[in-house]
Amino acid sequence: MRSFVHTIAGVLAGGALLGLLAVPDAPAPAHVDEARATERADEGRALFMHSWTRADPRSVAGNGLGPYFNATSCVGCHSRGGAGGGGSRDHNVNIVGGFVAHRQSWPGVGVPLGAPAGFGGLGIGGLTTATLRFVRGRAPLVRGARNAPALFGAGLIDAIPDETIIAEAQARDPRWPDIRGRVGRDATGAVARFGWKGDVARLSTFVAQAAANELGLTNPGQAETVPASAERSPDLDLDQADLDALVAFVARLPRPVEEPPSALVERGAQVFEAVGCTACHRPRLGAVRGLYSDLLLHDLGAQLVDGAGGYYGAPLKDEQAPLWRTPPLWGLRDSAPYLHDGRATTVDDAVRAHAGEAEPVRGLYEALPPVEREALLSFLDTLQAP
Repeated sequence: MRSFVHTIAGVLAGGALLGLLAVPDAPAPAHVDEARATERADEGRALFMHSWTRADPRSVAGNGLGPYFNATSCVGCHSRGGAGGGGSRDHNVNIVGGFVAHRQSWPGVGVPLGAPAGFGGLGIGGLTTATLRFVRGRAPLVRGARNAPALFGAGLIDAIPDETIIAEAQARDPRWPDIRGRVGRDATGAVARFGWKGDVARLSTFVAQAAANELGLTNPGQAETVPASAERSPDLDLDQADLDALVAFVARLPRPVEEPPSALVERGAQVFEAVGCTACHRPRLGAVRGLYSDLLLHDLGAQLVDGAGGYYGAPLKDEQAPLWRTPPLWGLRDSAPYLHDGRATTVDDAVRAHAGEAEPVRGLYEALPPVEREALLSFLDTLQAP
């Protein structure tokens, strides 16, 4: 408790909310043809909301939905707080030994335990996990789950320069020497901004992968990932114009908002800073305000270890298993459940699950007087979906 009192006293002596509640907006984007951009985003919204079927007439030249899929529409998994939000645990993506496990299929087509992951997958041609599960005797393969993330403000995140993220990893807060963020990178080595494991560099890649893996929609950025024995799409389900429209819609989803601060909320913001939450959950990253993330990978300890891989990636090396990209906290109030697999039903549960690099911060949080903890949680409760 003495360390907490000392820390928060230093914060207050420095005068400081540190811009947690009042940082300037990001600069306006360069001039574009606004009418055409809006039209394209509207086209993307229609695709995002569309409920796909097998042999869907909306498919360009493919077979429509599936044959394996986790939902029949984008909004089917991204709906909490509005179209583009996160998903419930019922919409988790399950991963079995590096394979994305699908929950539905065309009528008459059995659902495999998993189809080969498309992006950085295991590369074992055509084998499903139904075949692979007994490799090495009967030892089960690594299993994991990923909760569908909220996409609000994704365009702003996509626009953050590589240099900003790299500089954030090189910076160190002397108060928290054990907190050391690492830059996430995709399979090509590009700086990543998306994915629970920080392994997807660009929003366009994220959208293309999701369309193919979650809905079975082959597109120019990603083919559907099915076993070689299954019926594949004869051609594109989404052409480049469709994919561009979907990306445009997601990129234009508004950033989450913050309720006007009260005295309690201002106090909570001070406590949020004082106990060390902002060492990872930066209130501002580059020109993007209110993000509450450094977009870096951090070791969160043994109880959150998961080596099943990224959203669609290959199994990870042992040292990567406890690493997670800091999730942006904007929109937090409307994005439950929390953590990568949705195991935490409340923000308090999520904070208490932090360990590893976050162990000292969690300890200060747990040592807070109830009134201070209530203030901190009240502050976080003002971060809402747009």
